[in-house]
Amino acid sequence: MLAVARERAQAAGLTNVEFRQLELEWIDMDAASVDAILCRWGIMLIVDPAAAATEIRRVLRPGGRAAFAVWDEPARNPWATIPGRVMIELGHSEPPDPGAPGMFTLAPPGRLSELLQSAGFAEVTVAAVALERRYARLADFVEETVEMSPMFSAVYGELDPGAQAEATERVIGAARGFAAADGSVRLPGSSLVAVATA
Repeated sequence: MLAVARERAQAAGLTNVEFRQLELEWIDMDAASVDAILCRWGIMLIVDPAAAATEIRRVLRPGGRAAFAVWDEPARNPWATIPGRVMIELGHSEPPDPGAPGMFTLAPPGRLSELLQSAGFAEVTVAAVALERRYARLADFVEETVEMSPMFSAVYGELDPGAQAEATERVIGAARGFAAADGSVRLPGSSLVAVATA
């Protein structure tokens, strides 16, 4: 990702941009050295989100702004939950550990706001933002999931062709309720977006 970002910055003629890989739980930067931070669908995957939020607050200058996006509750994101649920139902995967970092760790009502306030942020606002995933056909949903979801594709790739076909049909069946008469599919999604001030 860093290589792609550097290439794009160079192609755009940007010379005042630096790209570095940093640990979110221990950001190797001076305190109060950053004007703004954007963390999109990352903080919920950290082993210690509280430490990450505290570090983000530490490196922000007074009055600096931070914006976070995390995934909303599982029921509001069937595009993400259907494939995993099918693999669990078929016995190919274990249910996720509710205490482990994951996509929905910060989804429960109030959890993201509490996390940021505890880290010392002020003026915390959280809003749900609807995201819709559209596909020309149900099979496209499965193909994209295999391509884009490392957890799903790792399990799917280990299955024999018959088991893959069964999993595909089960995912398609579970998503069929979101299909229109012309075969196109609209799967709802929701992200929680928070804005806070240092």
